[in-house]
Amino acid sequence: MEQNTEKNLAVYEKNFIPYIMRWGMWTNLLGALLGFLPLVALMVFYGAAPEWAAMLAGFLTVASSEGVMWFMEPVSFFPVLGIPAFYMSFLSGNVSNLRIPAATSAQKAVSAEPGTPEADIAATLGIGVSVIFNIVVLLIGAVFGTTLISGLPASVSQSLDYLLPALFGALWIMLAKSRLLMGVIGLGLGICLNLLCNNGILPFYLVTILSVFGTIAIAIVLKKAGVKVLGKE
Repeated sequence: MEQNTEKNLAVYEKNFIPYIMRWGMWTNLLGALLGFLPLVALMVFYGAAPEWAAMLAGFLTVASSEGVMWFMEPVSFFPVLGIPAFYMSFLSGNVSNLRIPAATSAQKAVSAEPGTPEADIAATLGIGVSVIFNIVVLLIGAVFGTTLISGLPASVSQSLDYLLPALFGALWIMLAKSRLLMGVIGLGLGICLNLLCNNGILPFYLVTILSVFGTIAIAIVLKKAGVKVLGKE
């Protein structure tokens, strides 16, 4: 049994991960380039080329509000996703509200600890299924979604606004169950930072940065002090 485990780990590290990194890099780069395809089509076939000043202004507008997430999301999500699922998630999108829950649910189903090869494989399978399911649901929604939603009572359609907070609440419970202390600390820190932001004391883009790295820093300090911060320590 131990020999099989070592053999599987060697295959994972020497064959699987290099293969994933090679193809993951190229497919993500290709996906980024294909994102400009509609713009190129408009420019080539219709001559609708925007001015450089307008494009720069649009980029700066988006970067000023969302640019911090370009760095924070990879740092925040990588420990949960692992390398294979990381590439899949950022290529398919909907990382925080769909891929992370799929990954954590798959890891919980097989009792895999995040950061281990077993967790990476579970997250990869979970996200792969979520991508296929997502495509099917989007197809159905694109064809029948408007008709179905318009036929729902107002109380039901308005309740859909709470789906995302409910999803994040369920995700927090799953992750905090085995790390209750750090779950409470992270949640409390996030609430405090959001209150400071809502009162104009703290810029909104610092909320995520301080929440993530603040929780990490607190965990390191507590661990050095001998406090049990992880469920299986």
